[in-house]
Amino acid sequence: MTSKNSQDRPQGERIRKDLDAFQAAAARLGLVRRGGKREPVLAECAPPAGEAEVAAVEAQIGRPLPATLRGFFLGTSAHLAVEWSLPVTEIRNVEGVVLSMLDLKPPPRFCLHLKKYNTSEPLADRGEIRISLGEVASNWHEWHGSLRDWRAPDPHDTPRGRDRTRHLLGYLERGFPVMPLAGGDWLCIDTADPREPLALMSQTTEDVPGVLLGQDLLDHLDHQGRLGFPGLEIELLSVFRDKPASIALREAYAAPYDLATVKRRRLHLPVASVTDADSEPGLAWRAWLFGLDSPAASA
Repeated sequence: MTSKNSQDRPQGERIRKDLDAFQAAAARLGLVRRGGKREPVLAECAPPAGEAEVAAVEAQIGRPLPATLRGFFLGTSAHLAVEWSLPVTEIRNVEGVVLSMLDLKPPPRFCLHLKKYNTSEPLADRGEIRISLGEVASNWHEWHGSLRDWRAPDPHDTPRGRDRTRHLLGYLERGFPVMPLAGGDWLCIDTADPREPLALMSQTTEDVPGVLLGQDLLDHLDHQGRLGFPGLEIELLSVFRDKPASIALREAYAAPYDLATVKRRRLHLPVASVTDADSEPGLAWRAWLFGLDSPAASA
C-alpha cells in the first residue's frame, strides 16, 4: 500500500501528539530512557525528509525504498525514535555484587509469574522504536551481509540442514530491514506482499523464524502510539493481539504449504500477532500507563 504525503502529514501530527502523551505518562510513572539511569525517556520525531534526501539513500542501496517506508520519510518523519525502560535501583550486596531492583512493575497481567521464586517479572522492562532515514543504508548492508552468510555453502552442513536453510531464506528474503532488534532479530517490511505489512524476522532454523504483524508501517505505528509505544518485545506486544485477525493471517500465510510436509521436515513457519490498541488488554495497559479510570484496568 502506497502512503500519500497528504495522508501522512496528519499521521505525523498524530504521532507527535502520541509522543507528547507518552512523555507525560512516562514522567508521571517515573519511566526512564535506560534502566539504572535517571535521564528522561527518548521521544523524537523529526520533520519529513525531502525528495533529494530519500533519492540519495536509494542510490546508496541501489533500489527504491518500499512505498510505505518512502511515504513515511517524505510525509511523516525522517527520524522517529522512542526508547523507554522501567526504573531500577542498583544495590551492592555483601559479596560486592551489584544487583538491579525494579522500582516499578506494570499490573500483574502484564508480568510473568515465577512460581519457583514467588515473584514476577514484567513481560517487557523496556521498549524501543527507531525508524530513521539516516540509518537505512547501514541497516540494508548489515541485513544483506547476514543473508549472504546464510546463502554461503557450508561443507559441514547436512542435507536436512541445507533444506532448513533454504526454507528460512524463503522467509528472510521477503524482508526489507527497518530496524534491528535485540537478539539479532529485525523489524522488516514484507515486500512479497503488495500491502507491505511489517514482520519480525529471526535468523534461525531451530525455531519459529519470526512474527507476522499484519499491519503496514503507519497502521502499526497508530496502534503503537495509542498504547504509548510499548515497542516490539513480542511477549508484551502479543498480549494486545487481535486473535481472530492473527489466526486468519497465519492461515493465509500457511495456505501454500503442505503442513504435514513442513512438520515431517522439521521446518518452521512464522506465527502471527496483529496488534489492537482497543483490545481489552490494550485498554487495561492504556489505563495503567496514562492513569485513566477504566473498568478494563481492574479486570
